[in-house]
Amino acid sequence: MSDHRNGDDQSRDEAPRNDHHEEDQREDDALAELRDFEVAPDDDLRGRVNREINRRDLVANGLEFSLTVFLNTCWDHLRAVMDAWPTPAGQDNPNRKE
Repeated sequence: MSDHRNGDDQSRDEAPRNDHHEEDQREDDALAELRDFEVAPDDDLRGRVNREINRRDLVANGLEFSLTVFLNTCWDHLRAVMDAWPTPAGQDNPNRKE
């Protein structure tokens, strides 16, 4: 077999490159056209975004704290029930607080 390609193979390889270049050119033209429609953002946009981020952060921190307190309270109650649970006769419960 020969590694030599004939002219038809080379033209097939070059066609996708040209199509790709044309697509890039069309996209660049479209982006340039869209830049003409650009609208300046509101002056207070940065403040609104910061307030929204802070609001969500506050809610997330409050929820995390509430969940932590709830789980710790449930754990304490479960431990209290387990400590109060009677042990088999003749055995001491080393965790019982009297």
